[in-house]
Amino acid sequence: MNQIERWIRRFKTESKEFRIELKIHPSVAVYLREGTISRLTKIMFKFFIRIKIVEDSKMSAGEFKFYSPRQAKDITDKYKS
Repeated sequence: MNQIERWIRRFKTESKEFRIELKIHPSVAVYLREGTISRLTKIMFKFFIRIKIVEDSKMSAGEFKFYSPRQAKDITDKYKS
């Protein structure tokens, strides 16, 4: 969770995009979506960004990938520390 927030923080400081897709394991997706006001919603308001979750059961629980619909490519490594 902290890794995802750090990645988004770096992305927002260097990019003008407002939409990204987050590819994660289904159990992590459930974690982000649970609650009256979900963790995902809080992150989207905090960083003023629209995040679409794509579930992939082939990924491990600690792994995530970000895609840019605007650039039509994987941008995970570009903003990872």
